[in-house]
Amino acid sequence: MHILFLTQIIPYPPDAGPKVKTWHVLRYLSDLGYKITLVSFMRPEEAPYLDALRQVCTTLHTVPIRRSRVADAGYWLRSQATRRPFLVERDDSAPMRTLIEKIVATEKIDFIHADQLSMAQFALPPRSAPPKWPALIFDAHNAVWTILARMVQNVPWFIRPVVALEAHRIKQYEAMLVQEFDHTLAVTEIDDQALLQAVKESGGNP
Repeated sequence: MHILFLTQIIPYPPDAGPKVKTWHVLRYLSDLGYKITLVSFMRPEEAPYLDALRQVCTTLHTVPIRRSRVADAGYWLRSQATRRPFLVERDDSAPMRTLIEKIVATEKIDFIHADQLSMAQFALPPRSAPPKWPALIFDAHNAVWTILARMVQNVPWFIRPVVALEAHRIKQYEAMLVQEFDHTLAVTEIDDQALLQAVKESGGNP
């Protein structure tokens, strides 16, 4: 079985919660004998860790990514036009989309495993996708909308409408992902139920 595994950060070293989980999932899949093609965004400081990933992945591809407050302001404005969550708009990347479409077109991929919210957009089939697209796994980790919903109560009053809008958009987006993907994974039962709640409130079927 060949898994195309998509990550937003290089999942090594396992020194933070999401990276710990993702690293051990990769090791587990590798130990089972699955072929893993890892595609990840990469910051310059993450380059030294690629050799560790090559020990558990068959193939490794990276796409450079940089953050800046100026760019984030532009992504926020774009999200107001597209009505997609800022967190999704910020990480959208034409080079990433092109790379993934090329891999799917040239290799026999059985599953696309999208690790966390922002990578799920790249797993969804584009309009030009071939009739048979790989099965999709959304590894949500958490129900992100609940994190933003809690933040609303803890930020200055003048920022609350912005955070509340982002929470609403993420809730709708996560509901869509749960319905579009073949399988959804969550870390806890609480997150699982929160994702199902998002689907129910959107009028969809989990």
